Amino acid sequence: MHNEAAAIRRALRTSGASEISVRAVGIGAKDELGAAAPALVIAAGLAGGLNPTLNTGDAVVDTTDTRVQAGCERLGIRIGRIHTSDETISTAQHKAQLFETTCADCVDMENSRLRAWALSHGAAFIGLRVICDTARDALNADLLGAIDAFGSPRPFPLAAVILRKPGTIRSMLSLWRQSRIALPRLGELAASVARDWLQA
Repeated sequence: MHNEAAAIRRALRTSGASEISVRAVGIGAKDELGAAAPALVIAAGLAGGLNPTLNTGDAVVDTTDTRVQAGCERLGIRIGRIHTSDETISTAQHKAQLFETTCADCVDMENSRLRAWALSHGAAFIGLRVICDTARDALNADLLGAIDAFGSPRPFPLAAVILRKPGTIRSMLSLWRQSRIALPRLGELAASVARDWLQA
């Protein structure tokens, strides 16, 4: 997603880690990732919470690398499970059902696909997600239809939604406030995890 990639690039520039490449892959990670892989792939982005104890801005790392786990514990990042879904999980009820069946801490639409690609190319893999909408929050289905594959708003569909249902502005502002908390945290933690890996 472009906004997530931008937050990570800002944090990397601030930390001086210019050797790390950042790429936005889009919802579902359906873009062509190429034939060559780096030594490490960090799949970093925002996610919907499934674990009801997690709040906006909390982070989850999904990795089996004990070195990375130790570094995450030092940074106060939860070691947990990220569930990848083929569909958007938009209601609190659906999130509760998914938490019960998967025991995952959060849900996204890319992590498992990026993990499979990384491992098939001999790269180490770290899944990092920061909670945006919590397990208690519902996502507005009308707004979801007004964003593109990289999470950016599509102006005309968004305007049409607002004109048709002015109440969606409240949902949009709520999601914007959550992303204002989650995005800086994502950038900070992605840069920290990458630095820890490089220095290990």
